[in-house]
Amino acid sequence: MRNTERLIFIYDKTENDLNELWQNCFAGQDNLNHMNSYVPFPIAQQWQLNGFLTTENGYRSWLVKRISEQDIIGFAIHGNFFPGLSNNIGFNIGINYTRNGYATETLKALIEYIRGVGLDETFGHCFETNFASIKTMENCGLINLGRTGRQFNHNYELKFKIQL
Repeated sequence: MRNTERLIFIYDKTENDLNELWQNCFAGQDNLNHMNSYVPFPIAQQWQLNGFLTTENGYRSWLVKRISEQDIIGFAIHGNFFPGLSNNIGFNIGINYTRNGYATETLKALIEYIRGVGLDETFGHCFETNFASIKTMENCGLINLGRTGRQFNHNYELKFKIQL
């Protein structure tokens, strides 16, 4: 992914980078609740997060780092990271960094990356109660295709699509 004016996207993650992501975005109950509130399979331990972001079997992930503050504030992902769903996007920004446009900036950079690798469409999924992600995806040009029929913890999943 190409860096933006405010963000750097780290693909080659170090142990220090992963530790910083955990501390900034997952450590503490409020952070953990925020990062896990809209995912089907919550991450409770740092080793789970590290494995998810470094195994990358069929997908790529990047840490999101602010240039001015030099701190890691979340992550972005593309590919087959969710069983049964290929060519998908995902992004997660820590609670202390929300409402600053970082998710939109990250998603736009992710879409640009996907165009650059030659794909003509990609998909996003989120719970219908995740109003922030719905708004971000729609603002970036993804079309809400409605419920998928799947539910996780009584949350219905929505599917989004963008033609690239």
